[in-house]
Amino acid sequence: VTASTDATLVAFTNRFTDTHGFGVIEFLPPGGFDVAALPRNLQTPVESPDLTNGQAVAILRDRSYAFVTGFDRCSGSRANEGGNVGIIKNPFGDPNDSDPQKHPSVVAVTTPVPFSFPDNLVISPDERYLYAGYRGTGGVFVFDIQEMIQTIETTDAAKLREDPIEKYATNAEVARVGTDGAPQGLAIQTAPLYVTA
Repeated sequence: VTASTDATLVAFTNRFTDTHGFGVIEFLPPGGFDVAALPRNLQTPVESPDLTNGQAVAILRDRSYAFVTGFDRCSGSRANEGGNVGIIKNPFGDPNDSDPQKHPSVVAVTTPVPFSFPDNLVISPDERYLYAGYRGTGGVFVFDIQEMIQTIETTDAAKLREDPIEKYATNAEVARVGTDGAPQGLAIQTAPLYVTA
């Protein structure tokens, strides 16, 4: 569960179902709420990378994009399985809007890493980097958010449904930082910049 910059909007993941794997809770006055779910997978062919078993979510301040770690239970049914990060455009958009460009949708995923079991992820204060704890690898993966967004906005959507984003954004992954453990529960502070696992 992750709060957005709008006090009435909260995002959540559901690791046990991909048909309703990413959701939004909207609080409505005078005390009600509405829950909407978005299928997390890209509905791509079996051999294409995907996002399954969502674990955690991080949201840009302007709510234009959200990032979800895919835990991936390694069912053996997909050729390219492994934990990764999915990128959701318009995570708080209306799925019934007459303009499909305003619908929430999973637009890209990072390269699946077998048996990596990503946990949570955090965004740097300047929104330049995304840090994701990959427990199975003992490391924190660092991604360039601006590089990924620019690639999404300039690359044919069909290509991004077929391949991991790194094929088109070669500098998307900035680093893999070893932690000598199984990093989870990442937190970040503003200055100086430290990531705590």
